[in-house]
Amino acid sequence: MNMDIKKIDSLPAVIIMVTVLSVIKAFFGIIALGFNGDFFWCLQVLNRMDHGQMIYRDIFLGVTPLSMYVLRALAASGPGAESICIVLVNMLSQIGTVVLCLLLARYFKFKHLFLLAAAIVYLTDVWLCPPYTPLAMMFLVFICLYMIQQLQDAPADNRRQCVRLFLLGSLTGLCFCSKQNIGMYVFAAVLTCYFYFHREETVASRSYRMIPVVLGFAAISSLFLAPIFFTGALKGFLDYCFIGKSNYLFSGISYVHSLFLCKSPHYLVILCLPMVCFSTSLWWWKVRPPDRNKIVTLFWFAVAATANAFPRGDIWHLNCAVPLLVTVFILSVSGILPAVNLVRLNVPVAILLIALSVFPQREGLYSFIRAETTVSKARYIKWLVVKKEMTGELERLRAEIPGGDRERTLFLFTNAAKAYLATDVMNPTPYDYPLSSAFGRTGEAEIMKRIKKGDIRYVILEDCDVPLRLTPWSLHNFVTRTMKQVSKHGRYRLFALK
Repeated sequence: MNMDIKKIDSLPAVIIMVTVLSVIKAFFGIIALGFNGDFFWCLQVLNRMDHGQMIYRDIFLGVTPLSMYVLRALAASGPGAESICIVLVNMLSQIGTVVLCLLLARYFKFKHLFLLAAAIVYLTDVWLCPPYTPLAMMFLVFICLYMIQQLQDAPADNRRQCVRLFLLGSLTGLCFCSKQNIGMYVFAAVLTCYFYFHREETVASRSYRMIPVVLGFAAISSLFLAPIFFTGALKGFLDYCFIGKSNYLFSGISYVHSLFLCKSPHYLVILCLPMVCFSTSLWWWKVRPPDRNKIVTLFWFAVAATANAFPRGDIWHLNCAVPLLVTVFILSVSGILPAVNLVRLNVPVAILLIALSVFPQREGLYSFIRAETTVSKARYIKWLVVKKEMTGELERLRAEIPGGDRERTLFLFTNAAKAYLATDVMNPTPYDYPLSSAFGRTGEAEIMKRIKKGDIRYVILEDCDVPLRLTPWSLHNFVTRTMKQVSKHGRYRLFALK
């Protein structure tokens, strides 16, 4: 029996299990319409790039561009591959993150890898979102593992250490180019941990030793951001990714608000993970003085992963941090209570978690069998499952718009990107995700001017049961006040210039 458990807990066996379960959950997630709005926005950005438009100059993109470069390279395999490429990159990033977490656990001599992997798979929803956060989170965990294995005990004054620090900065730069806020949090975590490792030195000495990290970060960031400068998109990049984020920051969702309104026990566990993880890791730090450098590294990288949810402390934004948070929590508990024997519980608990992780996905399959959804044939959402109702309503509205005006039609609702892809209407503005957080400081005013000038002749609005917090109300009210409604199909209303 012990031999069987050792085989089950071997790293190759656990990786195979994680891969198979990730594929199953991705399949059921697609059928269950488990995409968030960002997924289709990413596809629409790719669509516009294929039509010769440039990100940041012609297209709104609120994150750094590495994920788009990766997707463009993969999507070159053929038309209609874009949606599959996003799912593939997300799945590989998710599997890579879990594998790195397992390597972290093995470094700390945690033996029950099967149980750890099952807990991660159970708590982590499949990542059917744009790949920038999954990609950045994978780099985050890799950098955490790299710091623990390579830097804390190495001498600080030799040439090899400078190379290691430069490589650390380069990895941090890749994380920044995947998603800027996570990259900045990781950079702060790296500085904090390294200063703690060499706390006996002066601040000036420690700052001097961090120069290779800064150089590596600057080199990689410059390499991937250079095309933005040379295509004249620097102003849009700074506005969309940094300066114009004020609307997003002030329209956030409180973590405490999400915690108290959560009705799902599964999601409640995820929302409580940061608090439990941080408290147990601090306790572990207190009782294990020899391992304090390692524990501090785990703690600050867990903080960096959790900070990605700011300012929208909800499940969607916390989901990608779950693998690292679960790992840090389980390692903390095993460090605090090393005498606990999990051998007998390892396999049955893991199997139960695996069953629970797959079972809830069945609802999407039922909807598909009942013919409430269909597989899309439109190019950029090919192979994806979409609601028949939404597609039909938008097609009827599209038929009422004169052919020459379809490039002057604005969809002003949350799922606008999906609508553009399903109806083959080309957005006349940079904003495919028309939320107040995307418009920034001047976006709504610019669109109002274009409507007045006649550059935008038709606008489609969606009736919502509950007003959305990020609805661009000034633009929404401008449309209803200055344009006339000409038709309505289901939840969608078509407005035209008077």
